[in-house]
Amino acid sequence: MFAYAAIPVAAGVLIWRHPRWMAALVLAGAVAVLAPWLARNYDLSGQARLAGGNSASLYASAMQYKGELGYAFDRAELDKLREATEPYVKQAHGDTTVEREIAVEEKLGPAARDKLGTVSPGDVLRTLPKRVAYLWGVSDYPQVGGYSVWHRIAQLEHILLLALAAVGCWFAVRDLRRFWPLLVYPVFITCAHLVAHAEARYSVPARPALFGLAALAVARTLPAGRLQGLPRWRGKASHGAELSATAHR
Repeated sequence: MFAYAAIPVAAGVLIWRHPRWMAALVLAGAVAVLAPWLARNYDLSGQARLAGGNSASLYASAMQYKGELGYAFDRAELDKLREATEPYVKQAHGDTTVEREIAVEEKLGPAARDKLGTVSPGDVLRTLPKRVAYLWGVSDYPQVGGYSVWHRIAQLEHILLLALAAVGCWFAVRDLRRFWPLLVYPVFITCAHLVAHAEARYSVPARPALFGLAALAVARTLPAGRLQGLPRWRGKASHGAELSATAHR
């Protein structure tokens, strides 16, 4: 999925008037990543497919919006999803694993799209905060009945990181020309999982950006001179001068 993020990255390069060769390089990299998978999938299935079946994810997403499936996605929730999709899976037949997966996609795909079509704007608005919170919340795998005090401390650290990253998002939005790369992957993965089902582990590859956003929040809010190399935010006019002063200390 992250290879598709090359599209908004390339768009950002063009919008903010960076050299066009950078956009071409990003798109060429995405093609280089996706082409072997496309060739491999075509060799196995005879179809030009970039990814395997996503119908189960779409079906789960619709169930989450409708309140039929929780966002914790523990074993009980997986059993609910399996029970709901089992009638379609049983109708699929194939001699090989690949043929069976394609058959499942053909049976479950229309049902998943129909199910997603029943989701109303009210369903989305009602569950959206919880959906985003679970997507970016602590990602505990495997889930167990109880956690040690050290695990709880790690969870609190993650909450602090999210809070700082949220502040960093505000600063990044105010200066998009400089900081839009920090926002691309978090925004991309969040938008993707407004359609696909939300589960914390899917945001893990984008979480390094949270550290950059948190660092931006710290750098822009600490008083000037409190920590060397972290000048306080004073607007665009004075920012360059302040950075220059910091560099000559």
